Amino acid sequence: MMPDQKNDYFCYIPESRLCRALGCTLQSSGFTQVGKNAQYPAQTHPKGHMFNRHTGRILQAYQLVYIEEGRGRAELGRQLGLQNISAGSAFVLFPNVWDRYAPEVSVGWTEHWVECKGTAFDMAVSSGILDPHRPIFRNSDRAAVKATFEEIHTLAVKDAVANQPVLSMLGLKLLAILAGTCNTSETSSNRLVNTARMMLLERYADNRPMEEIADTLNVSYSNLRRMFRIDTGMSMK
Repeated sequence: MMPDQKNDYFCYIPESRLCRALGCTLQSSGFTQVGKNAQYPAQTHPKGHMFNRHTGRILQAYQLVYIEEGRGRAELGRQLGLQNISAGSAFVLFPNVWDRYAPEVSVGWTEHWVECKGTAFDMAVSSGILDPHRPIFRNSDRAAVKATFEEIHTLAVKDAVANQPVLSMLGLKLLAILAGTCNTSETSSNRLVNTARMMLLERYADNRPMEEIADTLNVSYSNLRRMFRIDTGMSMK
């Protein structure tokens, strides 16, 4: 398929040891143009990925979904409620979290998606880069997201299994683009807290004083503790 994305497709790929070692395995990808009043989703996906507008589903991996055109609604977790999804928005589906989404019947939409699993995505959640309570990215770099998806689609259609390691790294690239967009909109306190969280994850086995992290970030320990508790709801310890 050429990068102009005129043909719908999807593919599902077995897990590979190389991708697992790299920290990310791209398991599936797809591109769909949903017209007005069209059935959604198509009834040809594997059983574990099927859902409808009413029942939803629970996946066992992460999905990154980008809506290039059109609009719709999504419920990404039972606690978050129904949210509007507009053109240019991206959202994340998390493992073991119930979800459902669909284009507006009278409008339709154009949808790109990849499904990934691995320690890189797990660490992104642990460090706060991905947050199940904030699954929608409304200000993503559209050009970068679309270009990356075009590369993914071209390689997947050509030979998804042979290109799986490269596809998996492109899945990480999408994560980096979305996370970068999120980080640029963070407040300075959010950035400090997220940096502190990453440092804690890196040093958790060293049993080093918490004050060292504050010194490294050039902030007082008391202020860092306060910001950390406000942002995460827990103490640094």
